[in-house]
Amino acid sequence: MKHFICAAFAIAAIALSPPAFAGSKPKGAKPADPKQIAALYAGKTSHWNRGGFAYWGPGGEFQGLGKSGDSVGIGKWYVTNRGKLCHETNWYWMEGGKKESTNGKWCWEFVTAPDGT
Repeated sequence: MKHFICAAFAIAAIALSPPAFAGSKPKGAKPADPKQIAALYAGKTSHWNRGGFAYWGPGGEFQGLGKSGDSVGIGKWYVTNRGKLCHETNWYWMEGGKKESTNGKWCWEFVTAPDGT
């Protein structure tokens, strides 16, 4: 189970990591419009690349499910004025017959290039 939990957090870290994985920001990039970011996510479900799912509720509620369904996350999500999509989540799972938990905050940044893309 410990390996699963480590894998679940690694998946979340990769799936929700800053844009460094996507390359550097375009020169002159500006934060994306927070309202547009919120509209992209509100009421939608994300299927993370390495497993697991996230639901971005229209009222800011966040629910996550680990890769094999053994862990669940409950929290909130929001978009900052600087174009960062964040979620603050408590994760829960069973280990050795005991409920375990941890919490964290994950954010990543959206930008718009000078040409509007």
